[in-house]
Amino acid sequence: MYMSKIRCDMHNKYVRKGEDNEAYTHKNIQTLFEGNRESVNALYIKEMIGDVLYYKVQSDVPPVISDKTQGLEIVSITDLDDYNFLKEFDYVNFVIVASPSRWIFDAEKQKRARRGLEHKDERINWMIRKLSDGGVSVGNIREHKLDSTVFYHGENKGEIFGYEYTGNFIVDDWDAFIKMVNKGIGPCKAYGMGMFVLS
Repeated sequence: MYMSKIRCDMHNKYVRKGEDNEAYTHKNIQTLFEGNRESVNALYIKEMIGDVLYYKVQSDVPPVISDKTQGLEIVSITDLDDYNFLKEFDYVNFVIVASPSRWIFDAEKQKRARRGLEHKDERINWMIRKLSDGGVSVGNIREHKLDSTVFYHGENKGEIFGYEYTGNFIVDDWDAFIKMVNKGIGPCKAYGMGMFVLS
C-alpha cells in the first residue's frame, strides 16, 4: 500500500471544477493509476497548507502522472506495507473523514437508499462500531462537522455531509486493523471519505 502527497495547480480549470463538483476530483485522481477503480483501491483526503491544496492519496499501486492527468504533481510516495512502527505506541492517533449513514427503504423511489445520521451520538457510536469491527479499542474520539461535498451525476446534484473524527485507539487485532485501513471506513470513498491518517 502507498501513501502519496499530490500538489494541485489551482490555476488548472479541471482542479477548480473539482472544488465545485467532487466527481471531477475523483476522476482526476483516478488518472494517476492504471487499472480499474477496484484494483487501485484509492482513498484520498484534501489538505490545505497555506494557500496550496494537496491530496493525500492511499492506494494499492503507486501513482504515475499520465497524459490524462490535469493539474496534479506528485510530491512524494511512501510505501506503507509495514505497520510495525505503530506497535511501539500504546495508543495510535488517527484522523478520519467519514459520512456516517444507514440504509433505509425509500418508499417514493421503491428502493433502498443511504441516509446520513442526524444526531451526534448516533454518528459517534457508528464510528466507534466501525473502528471496533476493524480490531481496535477507542480511547477517545472527537467530531468536527465539515462543509458539505457537492457532486453531480449528469443533471442530478448530490450532497454528502462529512465529519472529521480525531482521537486515538489501541490495536487489538492487527489483521483486522490492516484490512480496515486498506479498505477505509463507510460510504462515499470516491468523494474523499473513509481514509485514515495515522501517527
